[in-house]
Amino acid sequence: MRRTAERRSREGPGLWVGVAISLLVSALAVALAVYSASVRADPSATPSRPPPPPALDAAAQLAVRNQTELIAREDERLLALLRAVPHRAAAYVDRSSGTPAAVLTLRPRPYDVDDLVRLGAARRPAPDVIELVMPVLVAPGARLEVHAPGSVLRMTSTPARFTSLVAWKAAVTLSGEPGRPLAVTSWDAPAGGADILTEDGRAYLRAVGAQMRIESAAVSALGFWSGRTGGIAFTGSDDDPATGAVVDTTISGCHYGLFSSDTRDLRIERVAVADAVADGMLFYRGTVGAQVHDGSVRSSGADGLATARGTSSITVNRLSSEGNAQNGIAVDGRPLATKPGPSGASMEGGSGFRITDSTSRRNGRVGILVRDADDSTVTGNEVDGNTEGVVVRGPARSVVIRGNVVTHSRGTAIGVRDGATDVVVTRNVIGGATTGVQVRNSRAIVSGNRAEGLAAHGVSVQGVSGGSAVLRNLLVGRGPSAVDLYRLQAGATVAMAGNGTDNWENYRTFQQRVRDTIRDHPLLPLWVVLLAVPAVATIFARSRRRGGVRLPYRVVPSVAEISVAGSESARSNGAADNASGTRLTLLATGWPRSGRAR
Repeated sequence: MRRTAERRSREGPGLWVGVAISLLVSALAVALAVYSASVRADPSATPSRPPPPPALDAAAQLAVRNQTELIAREDERLLALLRAVPHRAAAYVDRSSGTPAAVLTLRPRPYDVDDLVRLGAARRPAPDVIELVMPVLVAPGARLEVHAPGSVLRMTSTPARFTSLVAWKAAVTLSGEPGRPLAVTSWDAPAGGADILTEDGRAYLRAVGAQMRIESAAVSALGFWSGRTGGIAFTGSDDDPATGAVVDTTISGCHYGLFSSDTRDLRIERVAVADAVADGMLFYRGTVGAQVHDGSVRSSGADGLATARGTSSITVNRLSSEGNAQNGIAVDGRPLATKPGPSGASMEGGSGFRITDSTSRRNGRVGILVRDADDSTVTGNEVDGNTEGVVVRGPARSVVIRGNVVTHSRGTAIGVRDGATDVVVTRNVIGGATTGVQVRNSRAIVSGNRAEGLAAHGVSVQGVSGGSAVLRNLLVGRGPSAVDLYRLQAGATVAMAGNGTDNWENYRTFQQRVRDTIRDHPLLPLWVVLLAVPAVATIFARSRRRGGVRLPYRVVPSVAEISVAGSESARSNGAADNASGTRLTLLATGWPRSGRAR
């Protein structure tokens, strides 16, 4: 019995420790399997999503509410002014709303700065300074021309009120001369400079179903909150689209650099946009036929140049987009609606986007992003230092990515994803990326590309991508495979021919080897669990037995030891002590059975 108790005491703790260690090993095995499944996709498959915006504190929520209320009041004010315009009246100042506003009515000849001064809408504190002191509405059919080379147009914008220049189904021109631009800025007289706070509104320019031309100008610190009040805004409707041009102009520190909605054939040439709070250039719903040539966008708070759903036939040529928080150039051809609805929004998607001979450098996300835009081309561009280089997302058809130089991408250099079909990726030069070209759940022909300095795959074709082709590409790098087809859907076929992979070094890290082993043997984690538990438990139990464990209770002497002790005691102490020996013998034998060792 003593040996049994001692064995149990020795093996008990070791057994439980072994079981605990076994469970830990099993948990690690399962975690490894889960991790393997989670990283089966290329680590460069998708760019990391931006973190969600932080929750607004009370002050920020108040600022948001103030600006939305200001925009609602501004819309009501403009509509009230339009309804009150008398027929065949001369220009006048409307004071009915409590805020004086100049209204320029229809007449044969255009209005100018002198007319604004006579109305009291503007003043000249200096020969080269024009100070707009009240909002101006250019009523339907009227024209305003502000031609003031080398002058500055200060649009009053204080915490108490702000001015605006709005042309409604009219025409307005703001211009300087080459080398002597007209400066247009918000002006906070008490602060002695431009208005840098937008929570209380800020001065802006807007064309509504009108024609606006800005030429040889330097525009700064205009706009707040919405697109139509964002700085320089071209807006219209289906029946009355806006149009116009911005030429040889710099735009800095505005809410949006340029905003376009429901416009036709807008022309943007030699325009440099910097430090916009939101997008540098945003072409919103209903923008058709806009052209951007020889411009630049840098350091925008969102995309450099972006088109929203409901736009089409936009050309971007020789644009430099650099250092923007999100995408350098992003076009979106998605329709306004995917099914009939009460709004009656169009279900027709956008197409015909052209991005050529442009540069996109060091932007926070994708250099050039084409989303759901049929019949579009991305050709001859330089894309450098972005999270991903050029990405096409479906469903999009007939997109051509040709002759681009894509370098130093932190993820994939060129990606074709999410149901894009009939995409051609050809004659591109790729230098430095995790994966050169990735085709995922799409159909593309990848041919004649040269890719060097790759760290995972030259070309990776994944998922439902049957019918794709990988032809005559030169692939140089060091990674698991030059052409990766391991994640292709079972039964799908990809045509391959003429790819140069002689200079590709097949290399897998320990992590990749473990991942691939579990991918090829999915039952391996289960076998680890089944074998680890008894093996580890047995090893620990035996190691504990060899080392010995001190018993947690007092050891009771054996019957023989007690009998000898009792005999010696009887000889020395007589018959009286013999009873003690008998009692010890009974205790040693465990009698009575219900007794407990002490």
